[in-house]
Amino acid sequence: MVSFTGFDRVDTLLTQPLMIIAGSAAGSLWHSQALHAKAAGTYVPSAPYSLQGEPNREVAVVYYSRSGHSESVAREVARTFNAPIARIDADYPLDLSGQGKAISNARSQTLRTIVVEPIDLASARRVFLVSPI
Repeated sequence: MVSFTGFDRVDTLLTQPLMIIAGSAAGSLWHSQALHAKAAGTYVPSAPYSLQGEPNREVAVVYYSRSGHSESVAREVARTFNAPIARIDADYPLDLSGQGKAISNARSQTLRTIVVEPIDLASARRVFLVSPI
């Protein structure tokens, strides 16, 4: 006899960011709580990155991150190649209201202030652009 639940192997199969919406009085609230408990440990932030010795100027990493996931990916790519890294910042709150405002501005073609940390791309032969989906 084989036995399983909908939560089997969640910790290894569900590795992407997860948003769970559940009402506090929902009869199925325990499902959401169980899922969150099993999946909550899947995101591990990357350690801060700094160049080691002479940087690899043939590679560069430029990233935008809202929650930290894309930043972690960018750091690991930069660490792999010992490459310079630059963050893109947009003038939006890092919550759901900021995402809604970004979508609204994109639809109305309204431009917000975007700041990119200084980075020299002149000698880069490969540029990794990292962003949320």
